[in-house]
Amino acid sequence: MSQDSWQLKHEATMTPRPGRPAHTAPTAPIPTAPIPTAPIPAAPIPTDLTRAAREIRGWVAAERKPATEAERLIPANPADREHNARVSYTVNWALQKAGAAPGRDYPPARWEALAEKALWTVTALRQSDAKIGSSESLILRDAQRYLYGTLGDAWLERHVIRKYHVPPKVGPVIPGKAIDRGYEYVVKPADIAYNSLTEELTGSNPGAGRGKPGFPHSRPGGEAWYDRGQARRAQSDLASGPAPAPFVRTVPEPAPAPADTAAELAAPPGHVDLGHGESVNLETGRYTPGFGPKY
Repeated sequence: MSQDSWQLKHEATMTPRPGRPAHTAPTAPIPTAPIPTAPIPAAPIPTDLTRAAREIRGWVAAERKPATEAERLIPANPADREHNARVSYTVNWALQKAGAAPGRDYPPARWEALAEKALWTVTALRQSDAKIGSSESLILRDAQRYLYGTLGDAWLERHVIRKYHVPPKVGPVIPGKAIDRGYEYVVKPADIAYNSLTEELTGSNPGAGRGKPGFPHSRPGGEAWYDRGQARRAQSDLASGPAPAPFVRTVPEPAPAPADTAAELAAPPGHVDLGHGESVNLETGRYTPGFGPKY
């Protein structure tokens, strides 16, 4: 037996003395398989518009709706893959209902007319069935906001002058995004808060600000979809000539999970934080003691 082998065997049976480092056999890293990344699917284009309408209504009916006006004040921004796919499908259905064909180019005036007609198609669906909560649907809200975004600032400025009685000299100087955010996070919540307070005090709901009596507001949110529509309009570059209708060709990526914090993203692979500074790395086997209570 070599001197080194004898020493390792002898030290393994000894109780380590204070201040004397014990020999530790190297730990082999645990092999890990790469995590596959699912490809972002192409947004589906409906082939049967009647069947697509039934599917969309089924999704709307299945959505959880607020039980009170106070609950409607809480913003909601679902961004999972399923929600994004359903919003994309709804936008594409509305554009086809309006007469647009995927892959076909349209002159600017026709492009805008198709986007506007698709917007009113979604609006009509939102105001179609109070029993399934169509006006409260986040799928339809987000599809509507995407189409608002595709119509551009000038269209939205004219719209608020006509519908919300904004002074004609004021409307043209407010950017479309400011109008969008102002309605969703100021005007709508103010109407909902008034309805909630009146309902609490009198037992009846005045329905202030609702597009149609008996059809409650949706919860605030969906600005990401307005921004996508606005970006799609910019990409289409209508000033240069004909462009494809603003179909959603690719389902947007889901929002990152809340756990994806900067600290965790910066941590090395295999790192597990156990709290109070204590951690272990599952790949290297390295353990770091913490400063928490000892048991």
